[in-house]
Amino acid sequence: MYREVRRDLFKTDPSWVVAHCISADAALGAGIAKQFRNRFPKLAYAVAQANPHVPDCVRYETPNWCVVYNLVTKSKYWHKPTRPDLFASLDLLVAQMRANGERKLALPLIGAGLDRLPWPPTAKYLAKLADQYDLEIMVCKL
Repeated sequence: MYREVRRDLFKTDPSWVVAHCISADAALGAGIAKQFRNRFPKLAYAVAQANPHVPDCVRYETPNWCVVYNLVTKSKYWHKPTRPDLFASLDLLVAQMRANGERKLALPLIGAGLDRLPWPPTAKYLAKLADQYDLEIMVCKL
């Protein structure tokens, strides 16, 4: 099931995993990535240790909230992602979720904020993933 709701992503129940987009340099210096870095100070280091590339998906278990999937969609923080890299990172995310027995995903309007990708194709792809893999996907919008 796919749905879009008005909700603060950071107030999502811990039974949901969350995801957001980052760059492979693990800068996490702007947008929602910066909010993740501020809430989880060890996140940037953990992502950097994974030596991510584009596309990639780095799983991080927070100490007191939930699992965060970091979708690596561009090499440097000042780059803009391509739609194929965003979709490939989402495919890697779904594979990891399935391997870990996770079925509930919450995320922001990925790729549509600072990355400036139009939202409708991404929403359509997320809905397709939800149907294909029997996932609950909730997009949180403020």
